[in-house]
Amino acid sequence: MLPRRLILLALVVLAGALLGRGALTGAVDAVRDAAGRLPGAGGERVERGRVTHVRDGDTIEVRTGAGDEVVRLLGIDTPESVRPGTPVECGSLEAKDLVLRLLYTRPRDTDGDGLADRDGGRGRRVVLEGDDTQDDTDRYGRVLRYVRLRGAERTLEERVLGDLMDRFGSAAAPVSRRGGRSLSSVRRAE
Repeated sequence: MLPRRLILLALVVLAGALLGRGALTGAVDAVRDAAGRLPGAGGERVERGRVTHVRDGDTIEVRTGAGDEVVRLLGIDTPESVRPGTPVECGSLEAKDLVLRLLYTRPRDTDGDGLADRDGGRGRRVVLEGDDTQDDTDRYGRVLRYVRLRGAERTLEERVLGDLMDRFGSAAAPVSRRGGRSLSSVRRAE
């Protein structure tokens, strides 16, 4: 195990020297992603990236080492707000507000209604986690992933459901038909 760690450390140091401090973060992410794909390392469906856009309460865009990806959050389904030909559904603006506040440093309220409705500040770093019991993409080509803020114990989906329970006293989570993870119990925020 030690030789692999030394090789990774050497790659990070080399990347930092060649690319400068600003690009060092991207190089570290790429090395971590590559290490996660090594045989026996586990985590074959784990990627790291930075949020670049929030489309609605259950769809985001993330820049990873593989490029820009549209990510549909597994484990949660929010009302529609951006589907063509569909009116804005009740609760959709609140869902987007919550996700924006979790994933951006300074989300913006451009229409003055008290709800964040635009990306603002810098997108946060996230970890995208696949689920072997789920398809890799949906029928719209979106990557299906659980999303976790870097260093966070709970997934974004668990945090959203926890917030909804705090606000409204209840929340529902879809349960996988194929035996995937279930968010049937959500721990309250501490």
